[in-house]
Amino acid sequence: MSYTITEVNGVKTYNLSAGKTLPQFLQEAKKKNSSLKYNQDFRKRIELIQDFEFPISCNQVEITPDEKYIVTTGTYAPTIKIFETAELSMKCLRGVDSEIVKFAILDQDYSKLAFAQSDRNIEFHAQYGKHYKTRIPKFPRDITYNPYTCDLLISASSKEIYRISLEEGQFLKSFESACSDINTLSFNKQLNILASGGNDGIIEIWDYRQREKASNKIFNNGQDITYCTFDSSGMVFAAGSDKGLVRLYDIRQESPILEIKHHYKLPINTIAFHEKSRNIISSNERVIKINNQDNGKVFTSIEPNSGINRFCLCPNSGLLLVAQEESRLGTYFIPQMDNAPRWCNFLENITEELEESQSNLVYDEFKFLTYDELEKLQATNLLGSAMLKVHLHGYLMHMKLYNKLLQKADLFSFQDYQKNLVKKKISEQQQSRVSMKNKVQKNNNQDLFQDKDKVNNPLMDNRFKGMFINEDFAIDKNNEEYLRLHPSEGNRGQKSDNFFVDEEGNLGQDDTLQIKMDQRRKKLDLQQKKMEKIQKSKAIQKEKAKKYTFEDKIKKQKKNFKNKQK
Repeated sequence: MSYTITEVNGVKTYNLSAGKTLPQFLQEAKKKNSSLKYNQDFRKRIELIQDFEFPISCNQVEITPDEKYIVTTGTYAPTIKIFETAELSMKCLRGVDSEIVKFAILDQDYSKLAFAQSDRNIEFHAQYGKHYKTRIPKFPRDITYNPYTCDLLISASSKEIYRISLEEGQFLKSFESACSDINTLSFNKQLNILASGGNDGIIEIWDYRQREKASNKIFNNGQDITYCTFDSSGMVFAAGSDKGLVRLYDIRQESPILEIKHHYKLPINTIAFHEKSRNIISSNERVIKINNQDNGKVFTSIEPNSGINRFCLCPNSGLLLVAQEESRLGTYFIPQMDNAPRWCNFLENITEELEESQSNLVYDEFKFLTYDELEKLQATNLLGSAMLKVHLHGYLMHMKLYNKLLQKADLFSFQDYQKNLVKKKISEQQQSRVSMKNKVQKNNNQDLFQDKDKVNNPLMDNRFKGMFINEDFAIDKNNEEYLRLHPSEGNRGQKSDNFFVDEEGNLGQDDTLQIKMDQRRKKLDLQQKKMEKIQKSKAIQKEKAKKYTFEDKIKKQKKNFKNKQK
């Protein structure tokens, strides 16, 4: 299918970029010599923007303030692609000399762009293409723009925040930070202040009216700051660390008002505010989390199959554009968060049709397992492989593989299951039967209970005791009638029972039989010892005979040799 639907906390997310592209469909049809006319995946495909992809991966995606153009950068080779939302197709493509670390949109459309490249070059583009290029002393990490003074601000692997005046066309005096490296910048248009975050967890606020540092704060015991931003009001500030921690601050207070933890503990790469739903969206390499801005409750989450570089939230909508570590850019639509953008309002009609004919829910063919369940299946060696997908606090495994591992781990589970079913059915049938209770007199039960100890030993019972004591009941095994009835016992010779009954009624055995048995055992032991001695003596004689014969042969050979010499 060309789309997938995931549901977390009852919120549906439509992945509109999950299917194949048009060139891929055409290649497969050419190989199989089949027509796309009857291909259901091709007929139900959703391609939001044509050619919305790069050869290898995408680094960054941004939408212009007028919402008419989407600017993207990717590799390989390093390229810039600009898409027009009115036509839902590519406007232009430009190649650059080195990989783009970050870019800033300087105007309402794509007519003015600034790109920070990995070779320390800052490249300026206009509508017609490349306009100018300059160089900074250190490798850039982030770039932002102050529209009131026309200053381009660049953070790098140094203590300085470089400033370029685009009005005067020259470098201005840099801001000197307390951080050794500055990772991120964010400009507040409402208050005309600049926020910077760097190593050692230092967050600094610069007042652009006085060109001086206004405040300095250490974030959570020195965790490195990887991203920071302001909301649309300019009063709420958000910062993300390299350990997956996101904190919200009111700029009028020192302590954070909200804290969000990412369980993967990976660096935060993007944070955005959604004003209508009062949600804050943050992402790391694995997951995009959407939390409520007031209480921190999880709204939903998105986990793409590939790594996340950055994402862009389309203004006043529920559409997310994600730059991923794969050729195609991700497009995710969340109707419960907000409506579709104006330039693709047809998405709402499509999602309604998809809900009516929903047939492809993601993870239907997967089994969710925790780490303890993996240990029971003896499948911990699959961690890190393509057979396990990390999901929430556990892993996803294909049902076919799970069933095979389950059969190997417990071969008799199905048999036990069948036996338990049979037992349950039998017990249910027995319970459904009408059982009749027999009425018994209480006096009889009490008499039996009192006489229970008397009948423990039947030999002491007067009714049977005479059979074991009276000689008239004894069996004479030498009698002709007895031997005629038991011919096998007659061949064994005369045997006595040697059993008796004592006064208490217990059976016993005569000592004479035990004495005879002991004598026989002793005779057998003596015979075995004699046989062992005879065998040992024979073996010694054989060894001596071998030695003598060998020595005699040597003597004869010597004599024959002497006779020949003579």
